[in-house]
Amino acid sequence: MIYGYGRVSTKGKAKDGNSLEAQERLIKEHGAEVIYMDSFTGTKMTRPEFDKLLKELKAGDTLVVAKLDGFARSVSQASDLITKPIDEGIRVDVCNLGILDNCIDARVEVEKKQQKEIGKRREDRGTRHGNWKIIV
Repeated sequence: MIYGYGRVSTKGKAKDGNSLEAQERLIKEHGAEVIYMDSFTGTKMTRPEFDKLLKELKAGDTLVVAKLDGFARSVSQASDLITKPIDEGIRVDVCNLGILDNCIDARVEVEKKQQKEIGKRREDRGTRHGNWKIIV
């Protein structure tokens, strides 16, 4: 089964494509059949709908989330939220990164995508390697 999860801290703060509706569309595009949504702070590990979802997930299932930064608030929280399902045989599909599983190749691909996204954002800002300006 393919499950999806979306979260915003408050409905009023949803912007830049991070609304629950935008996340739901993206999650559906990635094949989610059942979607759980929370409008709940990310600072707490206990989230009402996410807790229900965790009880449903079993080995062989896939969990789809729109963006890693909407799923978790810190690197350590992301690691906890992703590693536990992966260790239980659940694939995690982060729409802007790809499918994560217990495979080094997948993690290398995620790192490459993250580095490309960072480089693109720097180019869009006109900076490179910190705040140095690109001179053309």
